[in-house]
Amino acid sequence: LNSAMFAEYGIDGLWGAALEGALKLIEIGKVMSIGYELEEGMHGPTLGFHSHLCVLVMNDGGRENDRAR
Repeated sequence: LNSAMFAEYGIDGLWGAALEGALKLIEIGKVMSIGYELEEGMHGPTLGFHSHLCVLVMNDGGRENDRAR
């Protein structure tokens, strides 16, 4: 992926999975990663997006499906 950093966004019940996934990317992948809940992550962190950041969105297809896409 050529990504030096990852941001994982979890929606509703997947917020914990995004946090755990970010931790595993640090532990196993040895890359910087951070996890956010979708609502909180859409405010300030999006201003830091750049070409070396891979954004992963964990979407369960529920009530926030349109916004997640």
